[in-house]
Amino acid sequence: MGLTRCGKFLKYSMFLFNAVILIAGCGLLGFGVYARTSENRMTQLSSILGSYYYSTLSLALIISGAVIIVVSFLGCCGAIKEVRCMLGTFFVLIMMMLLSMLIGALVIYVYRDN
Repeated sequence: MGLTRCGKFLKYSMFLFNAVILIAGCGLLGFGVYARTSENRMTQLSSILGSYYYSTLSLALIISGAVIIVVSFLGCCGAIKEVRCMLGTFFVLIMMMLLSMLIGALVIYVYRDN
């Protein structure tokens, strides 16, 4: 499929943006695994947060990093190969994440006094 200059620019800029997000997701996942497995360096943080919150935070970092990696990989492959199914799945997942963040913000706002 022949693309115009603008189409090629959008294709490669979407790929580059998702590649940067993919690298950030790898960093988030790596930091979560490091925080989960390293006990000697993170004792100050766990003493501040408490062991339950520290464990939950490291698990949340691992899960969110893995989700970011999967979603950005779909975006990278879909953009560079021009696969409509991958781009559609990428779009649906991004919209679901946006909707869940908005719902979470609304729940936090409603229960802010508790």
